[in-house]
Amino acid sequence: MPHVRHGLNRRPSGRRARQWGEHEPDLEGTTLVGGELRTGDIGCVDDDGYLHVVDRKKDLIIRGGFNVFPRDVEYALDQHPDVTRSCVVGRPDARHGEEVVAFVQLEPGGTASAEELVEWARDRVGRVKYPREIRFVDDIPVTSVLKLDRKAMRARLQHAGRTDHATGPDPPGFRDKC
Repeated sequence: MPHVRHGLNRRPSGRRARQWGEHEPDLEGTTLVGGELRTGDIGCVDDDGYLHVVDRKKDLIIRGGFNVFPRDVEYALDQHPDVTRSCVVGRPDARHGEEVVAFVQLEPGGTASAEELVEWARDRVGRVKYPREIRFVDDIPVTSVLKLDRKAMRARLQHAGRTDHATGPDPPGFRDKC
């Protein structure tokens, strides 16, 4: 993507380096690398030259050496008629590195089972990407800019433990983010 990098790396004339974070200790080595701003966004350029942001690097799940983008799995699950919204996160796994876990909010009166949703997703995203674990929740929190709050869902997963496949107790402060 050289044409994208060229436009993003150019510093507007008359701007001080400090405004770009060159001497910010919290940015050096992670966000600013070799003069490039690393946002963590993963994207692709289409045939017309448009950049499409696909996901975030920190949200990427690596299962058995394969990259699983949570949005791909969420899109498949959200197509099910009983699903209102889903949020997919990775859970540490000794065998595969990470395992795909989906939190699912059903439509009022929705009756889909975890097994049904696993099969639904497997048919649409393939044998590596489908969620091995479905957790039903009453609601899925979003951030102030209406993005799924994956951080809150990871905390919920960590707090509930692997044995609880239902909603389970919420971690302290979880409801404050909903």
